[in-house]
Amino acid sequence: MFGAGGIYNAPLYCFPIGAVLPIPFIFLRKRFKVFEYIHLPVILTGGLIWAPGSMTNIWPAVPVAYIFNVFIRKRYLAWWSKYNYITTTAFSAAIAISGVVIFFAVQWNNINVDWIGNDPFLGCDGDSEGCPLFSRLWHV
Repeated sequence: MFGAGGIYNAPLYCFPIGAVLPIPFIFLRKRFKVFEYIHLPVILTGGLIWAPGSMTNIWPAVPVAYIFNVFIRKRYLAWWSKYNYITTTAFSAAIAISGVVIFFAVQWNNINVDWIGNDPFLGCDGDSEGCPLFSRLWHV
């Protein structure tokens, strides 16, 4: 499984990469002060956390995080210090509660919502031949 030709052969290369990759940052940290703020495990873990999702899953959090951590923190530091973590917890709880509500409202009652785009095998006009407009655009 982990040997040559196994399906998990590639992750074995991450061990030597993980051992060698921090070495240049150690020397750069001693020479330049700005490298004290670069934490390589956090950078690599961030890529792993974002990998399963697409930007449509993650992008809605970016403007909210920017507003809270830049705009509100600079102008209303006392309010931010008191309510930042409570607001973050409320957002996380709202996601969980909305998941439960969606489950009981839609999936528990076996409701099939027929929206445009739910079936990837249908074309833009609803048949299985594909979208004629796109075929004309791409095959000019």
